[in-house]
Amino acid sequence: MRTLAVCGGAGDSFLADATAAGVDAYLTSDLRHHPAGEHLATGGPALLDATHWATERPWLDDLAALLRTAPGVDTLVSDLDTDPWTVHAAAPHPDERTPDEPAADDKEPDREG
Repeated sequence: MRTLAVCGGAGDSFLADATAAGVDAYLTSDLRHHPAGEHLATGGPALLDATHWATERPWLDDLAALLRTAPGVDTLVSDLDTDPWTVHAAAPHPDERTPDEPAADDKEPDREG
């Protein structure tokens, strides 16, 4: 890959623009199934679908610093992560299992028959 188009936030409305730009890949978020599939079927560039928040937040500090150079402009960049895809559920640590709870690899497979 040599060239990459980037759109922060939801970017499937720019799929045709990425194709017209002649890039090898397009990084954005919130791609919908059918538009993405049609884009790829017609020879559009490879797609990289990141989370919405992750495509917007990284550059906001730089933008705020630039805006602060204008007279009378104050900025505040929120660090509140509103990404719904950052919630993770993990198995309990082995030391936290109850005595009668087997380890994941100790469970007998279900047998039907």
